[in-house]
Amino acid sequence: VVDLMISPTDEITTSVGSLTFTSSNWNTPQVITVSSVDEFLIDGTTVSTITFSINPTSDGAFTSLPNQFVLATNLDNDVAGFTVSSLGGGALQEGSLATVSFTLVLDAEPDSGFVILDIASLDLSEVVVNPPTTPRVFTPANWNVPQTVTLSSVDDIILDGTVISTINVSVNVLSTPAFSSLAVQTVLVPNLDNEVPGFQISSVIGTLTEGATSTASFKAVLLVQPLTDVQVNLVSNDVSEASLSGITFLTFTSANWNVSQTITLNQVDEFLIDGSQTSSITASIDPSSNAGFIGLASQSVVVTTLDNDVAGITIIVTDNLSSESGDTAQFTAQLDAIPTANVTIDFDTSNASEAQPLVTQVTFTPANWNIPQIVMILGIDDSPPISDGSQPVNIRTFNVNSADSDFNALTDADVADVAISNQDNDAPGIVLSLLYNNFFASENGMSVIVQFELLSFPL
Repeated sequence: VVDLMISPTDEITTSVGSLTFTSSNWNTPQVITVSSVDEFLIDGTTVSTITFSINPTSDGAFTSLPNQFVLATNLDNDVAGFTVSSLGGGALQEGSLATVSFTLVLDAEPDSGFVILDIASLDLSEVVVNPPTTPRVFTPANWNVPQTVTLSSVDDIILDGTVISTINVSVNVLSTPAFSSLAVQTVLVPNLDNEVPGFQISSVIGTLTEGATSTASFKAVLLVQPLTDVQVNLVSNDVSEASLSGITFLTFTSANWNVSQTITLNQVDEFLIDGSQTSSITASIDPSSNAGFIGLASQSVVVTTLDNDVAGITIIVTDNLSSESGDTAQFTAQLDAIPTANVTIDFDTSNASEAQPLVTQVTFTPANWNIPQIVMILGIDDSPPISDGSQPVNIRTFNVNSADSDFNALTDADVADVAISNQDNDAPGIVLSLLYNNFFASENGMSVIVQFELLSFPL
């Protein structure tokens, strides 16, 4: 009987543990099958020794024979590595306490020592490892037992959408050498955003008044932090009533998103008699803004502008002296506001024998309402001449007529008359003239005829 003994015992096996030869089969070779043992240990190529020895119960002639040996080489198929499972639990959600996880396990048993796997989140503003600084340690005793890594969401205030964060799993340098050079493996973790894009505008503070220096204002601010700039466009629906003072947009960045920006509104004096007007200022997101904000509904605020315009006609005397010698006085007439229809006004004189307006009516239109129209007043010479000195004359303004109800409501008393003086060109005096002027008279009856003539009509 030939016994077989294997050393070491965990690398190979033989198909039989002993061989028995008898007087009938002593010369027949017996086949021994040698098989490898897969033990998951990273031990490299191992040479096992198979020792053949004569069992002491055998024929006495054989028991003293020396042992014989066969060497069997067993190539190792175990490679250092670790396996990272797929992510369990779906995606993380900002603001939720729900977690996701994955597992780690070694692919082979370390031959000695331990293997340390470090887990690190590359974006701590999105995903953290629980607990954050605890590595996973594997030994020859637990190398094939999966260890769980739990991940939690970080709730930021940034409108960043779903962010895919990377978790790195790396072998610590203190690990057994067979594992220490392994490449880093990664896990991608989606973190769903819970921020809702939005912006807010306040109501308007203040009321505008045409012609006044007072202003009104409102404020705008974003509700969440954008990753890139957000431009808010501003438009007034009636620039003839409320002005944005040249500001057409506001820019919010990731640095100033939560700082309210003030928009100042100014009145516009448009000279229309339109009463108090309500204008709206619309704020909308510019298409060039951060994608998360595009598509947000526009928002509007309302501002009231009080009117300062009333129907009226301004008369300005530019020359209040005319004369009987033909000199003219003059004044101008101009509307105080834009009419909705033509406006006429009539003129006449209180003393046609002294002065008369050269026109008896002027017409204003919505196009020439603020262009002064000149009215000339002609001095009239007395006939017959009268030395009456400068005479006061009142040029009356009356009969304002228009399809514009505001101007048509003006009375004669609402428009100032024009007072002028017509300067006299006559003086009292007597003109003496000699007729048949030989300048001789005699006692025999010759005479000189003298004619007397007044220079002006006696009063």
